Amino acid sequence: MAQLSALYANSHRKKDAEPLTIYDFLPHGQRPADSLEQAMATWG
Repeated sequence: MAQLSALYANSHRKKDAEPLTIYDFLPHGQRPADSLEQAMATWG
């Protein structure tokens, strides 16, 4: 259900709005931790 909610919300979001993820619709779900490579790419 959360995946469908994210899909619907992203298809109707404004152009400048950040995309939503499945974790935005899972109140008790935890986002997976970033890997070292992902963190380094994000931080520059």
